[in-house]
Amino acid sequence: LMVVHHVVSLAIWPISFLNQAGTFYVIYFLATELSTPLLHLTVFFLPKHGVEGLLRTVVGLVLILVFFLVRVLPSPALLYSLAASFFSGYWDHVSKSVTATALMTIPMPSFLFSFWFYKLVRGALKALSKDDGENAKED
Repeated sequence: LMVVHHVVSLAIWPISFLNQAGTFYVIYFLATELSTPLLHLTVFFLPKHGVEGLLRTVVGLVLILVFFLVRVLPSPALLYSLAASFFSGYWDHVSKSVTATALMTIPMPSFLFSFWFYKLVRGALKALSKDDGENAKED
């Protein structure tokens, strides 16, 4: 899934720029990558180097907050914007195939963001409950 969404992006984004349509959405989706370094830090880098405890917990919680603020919270407005632009005639100058591609691909990340946010929160709760269980055994 990770590779597929990057390949689709690499194919779709140039189409958007060449047709001068939907570039706002491309720029927004690029901006959502703001949370990616925190994800890599929390999931890959810190565990690989044996960093656990408070530091990893804090970075993980910051990841969840940033992910929510940058990706999940704006999603309803993004979907509304797409619908409004479609009904306002913004896409009238764009070919039918590009418009159809936009209408199929632009909403996808919003739904994926919600799914990934659920997975992040679920993983964090699991990690926190594991930590509590280990602390209880030590007491």
